[in-house]
Amino acid sequence: MSKRPEHQHLTYRCFAAYVKFFFRLYFPKLHCSGRENVPAEGTPNLMVGCHQNTFIDPLAPSLLLDDRRTRGLIRSDVFKIPVIGWLLHKLGLLPIARMGFEGEAAMQRFNTTSTNQAAQALAEGHTLIMFPESGHQQGRYLGYFSLFYVRLAFQAAARLGYERDVVITPYAHHYANYYHPFYDMMVMFGKPISLKPYYERYQTQPRTVQREVNALVEGQIAELMLNITDRERYAGIDYLRQSRWGADRCHDHGGAPDVLPQRLASDKRLVSEIDAARSSDPAHVNVLLDEAGEVAQAMRQAGLRDWLFDVSHHTLRLIAGLTLALLLLPLAAVSWVLTWPVYLLPWWVKTRRINGMVDPMFSSTADFVGTIVFTFPLVVVLPAVVLALTVSWWFLLYPLAGVAMILLCCRYQRLCVKVWGLVNWCGRRRGTARQLAARRKRLFAAMTAALQQQGTASHHKMAV
Repeated sequence: MSKRPEHQHLTYRCFAAYVKFFFRLYFPKLHCSGRENVPAEGTPNLMVGCHQNTFIDPLAPSLLLDDRRTRGLIRSDVFKIPVIGWLLHKLGLLPIARMGFEGEAAMQRFNTTSTNQAAQALAEGHTLIMFPESGHQQGRYLGYFSLFYVRLAFQAAARLGYERDVVITPYAHHYANYYHPFYDMMVMFGKPISLKPYYERYQTQPRTVQREVNALVEGQIAELMLNITDRERYAGIDYLRQSRWGADRCHDHGGAPDVLPQRLASDKRLVSEIDAARSSDPAHVNVLLDEAGEVAQAMRQAGLRDWLFDVSHHTLRLIAGLTLALLLLPLAAVSWVLTWPVYLLPWWVKTRRINGMVDPMFSSTADFVGTIVFTFPLVVVLPAVVLALTVSWWFLLYPLAGVAMILLCCRYQRLCVKVWGLVNWCGRRRGTARQLAARRKRLFAAMTAALQQQGTASHHKMAV
């Protein structure tokens, strides 16, 4: 009799449903494109993606591919944490060490064994997730691609005697917001790349073939994602695309800024337009991008968010926000008192220094994984079960109440942030707000003119 697929085991299905429930609360809309490109389960499939948001990156495609149980290679240092290491192994994850992070000793301890296990899993027809950049990036761009993943794929092919096809499927993510809940995200699957046509040449020219395959994979990922290649002026470009000006450009192109796939398409077009304008007039456009970065930094320092510049009646909004915050304060306070231990582990992870610095990209992972895998079961579910067995079955409803209270606390925190922004606008930062509003208006007008000029020049060249 054939063995039941792992994704159909009752324990795995229950755990996956539990994670997916909370994932959809954290990311209200999980958009997906190219799902039809992913090879069927049973195909040796190495999925290769950009790395931008730590553990959420492999988790999202794993939840979308519910016809299989994916595997993956992740940083070895997290396996040292009690309980977490055991859980990661149970989830099919393997430790891999990097010279620049975990060091040579960890590489000698983990890498040979994990590489062999990963190659064997591929050869057996499983889906394996890897990130060629090794470490995650701090923004919407690609880092340097290591060729390790290509060697691993051909190692699996060698185990199959170079007779069965092994494929590499590129994919990418796009987050509406890296750091906070209740924003949408998107996963884009590219077209699988068959390694079978390279088998014969790989055995005599392995390095050349590795570079060729890597170029194909990296090219697809760069096309799928929002890839801002100008790292020096990244802050300015990223601010412009997220601002009201970026939303208006999306409207002008017939898109809806609040629909993430349409906003992504508009953002990619906008970055291309900025690059084209800079090729025509680099000095002028670079000055504007530098100004955009300075405006964004000044807004952060003043505690002023971009939406404040695009709404009216700030004083009335402040009064309404303060009133709502005061009305909800008792309920929010009770919710926080009853659930505060849930936030301890995420807070500790987010404030912990890694390689001498606090990494903001751990924010979503700490909030989501730390809460639903550890603190929520220990602080909410376990006490509810104990009380249900010893006092009354009504306590089984407490986890649902706990979810509601956690959501209320998160929403209340966001309300307080908005109210504080209005306080800055109406009072303590009023002068700064007026100055920034004028700079912002001039910046948007100048950027619009620069792009229009480039568009006019492009049409003129086509006509000629």
